[in-house]
Amino acid sequence: MSAQQLAIVDLAGKQKILLDSIDTCLFTQPSLVNSRKRSVIPVVLQRQALKALLKRVGSQEFQRLLGQT
Repeated sequence: MSAQQLAIVDLAGKQKILLDSIDTCLFTQPSLVNSRKRSVIPVVLQRQALKALLKRVGSQEFQRLLGQT
């Protein structure tokens, strides 16, 4: 593997660990809903945004690497 490919694999591993940590935090919450506001707690929305961003960035990097080979 090239250095760039290794960097992407490393980044993907870090992303997985980060998302797993957030998921663990969410699973320990008594509720994911703020009953006063009748909405999900902010970390749920932040997790979704982070996952979408990481997926988009990872996909772009992967496509860029495929274009170079």
